[in-house]
Amino acid sequence: VIEHIENDGAFIVQALRFLKPEGILVISVPSFNWLWGSRDERGGHLRRYTKRSLRELLSSIDTKGRIELSSYFYASTLPLYLLWNIRERLLPQTSEPVKAASPSPTVNSILKTMLRWEARTVAFGGAPVGSSLFLVFRKQ
Repeated sequence: VIEHIENDGAFIVQALRFLKPEGILVISVPSFNWLWGSRDERGGHLRRYTKRSLRELLSSIDTKGRIELSSYFYASTLPLYLLWNIRERLLPQTSEPVKAASPSPTVNSILKTMLRWEARTVAFGGAPVGSSLFLVFRKQ
């Protein structure tokens, strides 16, 4: 939820107060400002992150612990984000949000297969890009 919170660093500090030593904090956020679109605004997002910006955020606060893993994910959704952004730029905006239709079982099956493949890439350092990012932090 930190993409929705004005002072994301203060929120992480408070979250870490609840963790015992060796406790794990998992952060999952939307990634890359170049993916910013109206869906972020409608969703109440204040920002998107990169691995670097999330690491810098943790470095800027008094965190006693270590980042164990960070990886982008949902790389398979990048073409959809890019098409959506192009559509937003080319078509006039309406005051009504566009309602998405439920994906067909075939589309769901394809997405599940792609996401299973992506999940396996984390063991090898993760995807170099993705529409989301996660980070695992272990408190000392």
